[in-house]
This record gives sequence, C-alpha cells and structure tokens, in this order.
Amino acid sequence: NYDAGAYEGYDFVTDNIKFVTRLDWNITNNHRFTARYNYSNTDDDDQINSNSGPNPRFSNSRRGTKTGGLPFNGANFQNNTKVTSFVGELNSTLSNKISNQLIGSYTHVEPKRVPNSTASFVDIMNGSNVYTSFGTDLFSYDNRIDDRALNFANNTTINLGRHVVTAGISYDRMSFENAFSDFGGPS
Repeated sequence: NYDAGAYEGYDFVTDNIKFVTRLDWNITNNHRFTARYNYSNTDDDDQINSNSGPNPRFSNSRRGTKTGGLPFNGANFQNNTKVTSFVGELNSTLSNKISNQLIGSYTHVEPKRVPNSTASFVDIMNGSNVYTSFGTDLFSYDNRIDDRALNFANNTTINLGRHVVTAGISYDRMSFENAFSDFGGPS
C-alpha cells in the first residue's frame, strides 16, 4: 500500500509569504519612535541528489540525466524556512548637544527540511549506477534549525564642538539549536 509518487512530471513549487509593517511615531519634537515587524515563510520543493545517501561512490546523479537515475517524487523533500523579526528604536534629543538612541531587536529563523514520504529509503542500483530511488530522503528526518537572537543597545552622543563623543552599552543573546539525523533517523 505504499505510493512512491510520480516518477516524472512532478512540479517543484516555491511558495513564499512575506509581511512587512512599520510604525513611525513622532512622540514629541524631541522623541521619535520606530517599530518594524518582518515575517517570511517559504516552502520550497527540492529534489533528492547524489549526496542524499550513504554511498559516496555514486558515479552519477539520482535524477534524470542521460546516465542518471529516475527518482520518485516521494524521495524528494521540502525546505521550509520561517523568519520573524521585530525592531524597536527610540531616538531622543535631550538638549542641543546631547542625543540618545535606544534600540532593541529580536530575530527568529527556523529552517526545516520536510520529507515527502515516511517509508524506508531504497536505491535500486547496478554497480554505482542508480536506476531509481524512492522512500524518505535520508537526511530529511528531523533536520531543522532554531536560531534566535535578542539585541539591545543604548548610545548617548554628546556634541563638544570640534569633537563628538558617543558612549553606550549593548546586550546580545543568541541561541542556536541544530537537529540533524543522517541516514533516516531512528529505526
């Protein structure tokens, strides 16, 4: 009861949703606030290749070249990437010689590889030539990244006539998680 998918004519589609918004607020003549929000979600169909298997001695690709194999659509996968970011910035003029910039940002990037199938991966070969492939791409099981960055900075600028002095502090916190199971994950 396994459906390997089409062996030819399957479409590769890239779906992308983007959203950007910005708010500019002149609080007073001396204080301006800007906020930005960006969102992007991409689902990109991708095709299995020679590097998607445990055997590096392949003399040809798994996909439709003259000597290449004929992979079924079920062996392909999607690269899905979601990016979300927020930025807030407050610019203040404290006097005719002193100004301040307070800025904060947060970015979250989540690339994820999603297989088209849940069946075991199979290569049908003759020596190092791949005739056909089907099943779950060997490097797509639980292949994902979770990347987060939080940044704050506060800078004060003082105009001293011939000299300008800027002093400030910043805080950065980054976290990164990479899940990767080669050759199909748990058995």
